[in-house]
Amino acid sequence: MHDWSAGFIAQKIAEDVYMMPDYRCELPELKEELLPITMPDNVAAYYDELREYMCCEDVMAANAAVLVGKLQQCANGFLYREGEDAKRISDYRISAVVAAITRTKGPTLVAY
Repeated sequence: MHDWSAGFIAQKIAEDVYMMPDYRCELPELKEELLPITMPDNVAAYYDELREYMCCEDVMAANAAVLVGKLQQCANGFLYREGEDAKRISDYRISAVVAAITRTKGPTLVAY
């Protein structure tokens, strides 16, 4: 690509495309914080039972693929039940994120 080609292309597509200005030099310094969270005992009990027996109370996994999804749900603090609303087990992840946000000062972006 030639030095002039980016400007030429931008000029040709300017009517159809909105070009965002480059704000990278104006952004604050990126500070990453990993937030390790320990699963509470009640959630761990659901998880372990579901992993071992593929069912837990009123939640059942029909096969290994469904089990993986159910285990992910459980680790996130809820379980979808067939034909019903999600069953909330715990808000431990939300509480940990809220605590982390209150410790920070300034704009915060949370990625999960």
